[in-house]
Amino acid sequence: PGSLCWWITGSSEPLFIKHFIGLDVNGVYAVAMRFTGIISTLAIIFYQAWQETAILQYNSPDRDRFFSKMFNGYIFLLATILVGYVFLLKVNYWWLVAPEYQYSLLFIYPLGVSAVIFAVAAFFDMGYQCAKDTKRTLPAIVLAAVVNVVLNLTLIRLIGVYGVILTQIVTYLVLVIYRWHDMKRYFVLKIDVRVV
Repeated sequence: PGSLCWWITGSSEPLFIKHFIGLDVNGVYAVAMRFTGIISTLAIIFYQAWQETAILQYNSPDRDRFFSKMFNGYIFLLATILVGYVFLLKVNYWWLVAPEYQYSLLFIYPLGVSAVIFAVAAFFDMGYQCAKDTKRTLPAIVLAAVVNVVLNLTLIRLIGVYGVILTQIVTYLVLVIYRWHDMKRYFVLKIDVRVV
């Protein structure tokens, strides 16, 4: 069930676009998604790199301080990557992408925001891993899949491909809010407003 829900949440957009809008828009959207994959890949690298340290620190007395420090640094890193990513692509898009796909540049920033929100949701997944309580991930994933399907079916008809992008953002925000609340059983984060 978890894998099916993740597929619905993360990979079903091309099917919705193809069905409701058409193959030409699907191709343009796919180009933008390829570039957005850069942010997701960097977030996965970070997640895997600090996973062992997080598990070791989970039982320490200053667990909340450790996870708060990591979270604040992670948010700063993601924001820096997003700004640099958008700037570099905007300057170089004209020679990286064929003229018939240049329209996809309009989708880069909102898809980048979506990838950053997903990366934040993935950060909270570490709490389940550390506590060896991964079964608790399923309700959030199912909720995200339901929100994703309902919003895609509603918004694509109203605002086209931007409906898919808005659906991604809202879906991942729902996931972040759910996990933020659920993570309080494992660690409590303190946000440093100077970083955020």
